[in-house]
Formats: sequence, structure tokens, C-alpha cells
Amino acid sequence: MIIEKSFFDRLKQIYSVEEFCGYTDEDIDYIKGLFGNIPKALEEYYRKAGRTEAFQRVQDTWLLPEHFKKWKWTQKSDHMILLNENQGVCRAGIKREDLTLDNPPVYATSDDENCVFLIFLLLMWCMTLIDLHMLNHPCEPGMNPTWSWCIIFLICCWIRLAKI
Repeated sequence: MIIEKSFFDRLKQIYSVEEFCGYTDEDIDYIKGLFGNIPKALEEYYRKAGRTEAFQRVQDTWLLPEHFKKWKWTQKSDHMILLNENQGVCRAGIKREDLTLDNPPVYATSDDENCVFLIFLLLMWCMTLIDLHMLNHPCEPGMNPTWSWCIIFLICCWIRLAKI
């Protein structure tokens, strides 16, 4: 047993659950077929309590075997997505190459379309602030319109490099 019994006891108390409902070997084998492997603790959770309805009554979606069957984008990701933020902007998942680890790290990711949009908004915000500063302080030494575009370029590079 990877997960301590006290963990499941606490889940019962927190969610006022009498009994857990788990997934079948067939459901878990489907996920293993997609990803090659899943961490032992996640497999144990799916088997024992993963289908418990009370755990799914939350704002964000914890991905379950049926989601991997229904949503094709989950199969194409470089990560095994565990949690999908309610608007789909942010996701938490395990990199495919880490799925064989006993205790793999979990990463936060976002899809490219939303990331590009967020970069665009950030750049527009920065450009506006810089240009407003220049309008209010026209005699500021060393300030010229070229600086705002340089800063935007550097921010864009930083966001692209920092992206998971």
C-alpha cells in the first residue's frame, strides 16, 4: 500500500463520505495504455476512491479515466493532466517521462493559444504603462519610445523561455 490508510480516513471525514467508489482494472489499464505507466499512488487512489462522486463536486476538474477517453486533447499532451482549471487556462500534470517515478513532480502548464493571448495582453499593458510614463515625464533623461519596444521584446523572450 503506497498511500497510508489515514489519508483515506481523512478524505472520508473531509468529504463526509461513508464509502469510496473506485475504478476497475479495465479503466486503469486504458490510462496505462495511453501513457505507458502511471504513478503507483495515483493508481491506488483511482482503484480505491477515484470514482467517489463527492470528490468531483469542485470548481476545477480532476481528470478521471472517462475524461481521457472523451477528451482527445488529454491524449496529445506532453503531460498526463491531473487537474484542469475551470476555464482550461491552467492545468496541472506529470510529464510523460516522469510517470515511471514513484513520486513524480507535478507541473503547471497552459495551452499555447491561451499563453499567446496572455503574452499579448501583458505586452499591451506594459507598452501602455511605459508610454503613459513618457507622456507624463517628457523631459526624463534617457527615455525614448525605443525603450518600450525593447522592454516588450525582453518580456516576450522571458515568457517564452519560462514556459513549460
